[in-house]
Formats: sequence, C-alpha cells, structure tokens
Amino acid sequence: MSYDIHLGEMNRNYTSNVVPLWDAAMPSLNLRDMNGMKGYQCEQQILAGIMSLAQNRHMYESLVRGEGWGDYAGALSVLVELYGNCVAFPDDEISVHC
Repeated sequence: MSYDIHLGEMNRNYTSNVVPLWDAAMPSLNLRDMNGMKGYQCEQQILAGIMSLAQNRHMYESLVRGEGWGDYAGALSVLVELYGNCVAFPDDEISVHC
C-alpha cells in the first residue's frame, strides 16, 4: 500500500511502510488528517515533523516497516517536498489518499 500526496506542483506516491515515522514526527496532526486541509494550515506541523526527523534520525530509522520498501531518507524527502509546496501554494488543498 502507498500514499498518494498532492499539493500545488507536488504529485507524489510513497510507501505506507514509513507511516510510523510520519505519525511519530507529527503526533498532533498526521498526514492522513491533512487531506482536504489548506497548505497554510499544515505548514508549521510539517516543519516541526521535518525538524524532529532531522534531529532524531536513529530513532526514526528503526520505525520503518517492510523490507526494502521505503526508508528514512525517502520519508523525510516527502515531508520536505510537501512543506515546500505548502509555502508555495498556501491556499491549495492537500490531497492524501492511502
């Protein structure tokens, strides 16, 4: 299973094996709950998630599920891309489908 994430110029698909990383990095607003929200509404939560992932790499690497599908770096890159699109397209709605 994977997540399809769309916002602005972002059209990304990534494995759900990294959902535990995203959920742990953004405990008050997970990626699934961002579906239908505007970019500006999620920008700060995503930035906090990026910072948490960056500062605690070893902790998050151990949360990846599956064998060879998805990794810490990929999970982080999705959030970085999403954050950039939140900044660039603050009034666009985020679409997250799993």
